[in-house]
Amino acid sequence: MDAATKKWNGEMKEAARNLAVRSDKKTPAKVYLGLPGSGCKCVREALKQGTIDADTFVVAVERDPATADLIETQLNGLVKDYHLHRDVVNTLDLKEVLQGRKIDFAFLDLCGSLDMKLAHWMYGLKDVFTTDAVVAYTYSIQGRSNKFLSAVVKDINGLVYYPNYDFDTRSKIEMATKSVKKIVKKQLHRTARFIYDSNNKYRFATIAAAWALMSNNHNVEITRCEEYCDTTPMVMVKFQLSEKKDNLSSRRAWIFLEVVSYGTLYETSRKKEKKAKVNKLAPWQQLGCPVDMPRTEKAWVVIRAKQGQRPEWMKPADWAWHPINPNGNRRKSA
Repeated sequence: MDAATKKWNGEMKEAARNLAVRSDKKTPAKVYLGLPGSGCKCVREALKQGTIDADTFVVAVERDPATADLIETQLNGLVKDYHLHRDVVNTLDLKEVLQGRKIDFAFLDLCGSLDMKLAHWMYGLKDVFTTDAVVAYTYSIQGRSNKFLSAVVKDINGLVYYPNYDFDTRSKIEMATKSVKKIVKKQLHRTARFIYDSNNKYRFATIAAAWALMSNNHNVEITRCEEYCDTTPMVMVKFQLSEKKDNLSSRRAWIFLEVVSYGTLYETSRKKEKKAKVNKLAPWQQLGCPVDMPRTEKAWVVIRAKQGQRPEWMKPADWAWHPINPNGNRRKSA
């Protein structure tokens, strides 16, 4: 058993897992997608509850080589046919693996936050699920430095910058965002059980973004939402897919995601442009030397700075990662 599983598989995690793999269907799933971990606990629980059986084709994902070996050994004794992807989940090409089959049950125990790479992968899953599939995810609801979730929070609160959009487009964006918020809040009101501070902005941002990503090619209903304690606060969201009928809801979800992606990319490009402008300046300008300072003194300030000596007018926090500071550059490379 790997260290991660020893740390993460507590009572609350087990309860959330049992709810995630529970199925109301009378027949076992034909194709199951999961991240089983070294104990294959989600697969064992799904077999126990009748969600899958030995004939179910299992697609498992694990990036750690030692843990993947343990999973492979156990799957050989649990199911007749499976595919083990030995890498992170967002590198999995499901269309190639499935070969025409479709997933009717999935439990993606991600244990991390919803970032841009994972969001792009989820958005591309529109043709791999059956029209009545059940899909459950677990996410960390600690945003920290996650640019994607920060952009979702800004979009939900109407703080995204739209430099190239006219008034009509901005109105459509606001309408789409309000629609997504209303739908998700309504569904959560019936199904969610939260145990932490209700003001956690990343929790709702994560659930709303996940719902919008799943709405790409289906009608999506949140059937269960459980918050539990792991190494960080986590949330398990369970979706019931159905045949796409509400095109308006899908379009608004698409607009919502487009604005989030644009906001994230815009912030990244803005920082790159700012850095490029700084790099075009002369060294004495980058250091903030006064314009009227004698040329020889500027030269000495630059020489001392390149040797690691901070200019007296520069704050330590600014100097720590300054491009001219050799100690900062060494820390970056390390």
